[in-house]
Amino acid sequence: MTTTTAAVRCTHAPSCTLFPRLTLASSLRIWQLHYCERDYTGCERFKLALGRQPVPELLLPNGRHLQLAPGSGRGTAP
Repeated sequence: MTTTTAAVRCTHAPSCTLFPRLTLASSLRIWQLHYCERDYTGCERFKLALGRQPVPELLLPNGRHLQLAPGSGRGTAP
């Protein structure tokens, strides 16, 4: 007998400004899998939203801030 566990997506994914950015690059998909579809209760963005606090746009799920590359307008994860 095998048991499968259905993934439960974060309830804040539809309103998360970072969520769509994570789908743009396959290298960022790991963030989505870990934080948005598996352990979203560990996501710092989720915790702030749950507490009805403002969520900084560049806040990553692990609590660090996305660092923008000078002049490129593109972010880099720390």
